[in-house]
Amino acid sequence: MKIGIVGSREYENKLKIKEFIFQCKEQFGEKLEIVSGGCKYGADKFARKFALEFGMKYVEFPPTH
Repeated sequence: MKIGIVGSREYENKLKIKEFIFQCKEQFGEKLEIVSGGCKYGADKFARKFALEFGMKYVEFPPTH
């Protein structure tokens, strides 16, 4: 299963993303892959941080513009 986490570069609620990723890990286990756009700021940053912190599969698809 893949779950995409993307959002504003100004998004600052890291606790909400952390809790969401933790809940997804509890529910889907090793079958889960977190996908994000790889921005250095905001939601993408927190998605990467917590996916790796929880030892989950993580893939980035940065924009190609």
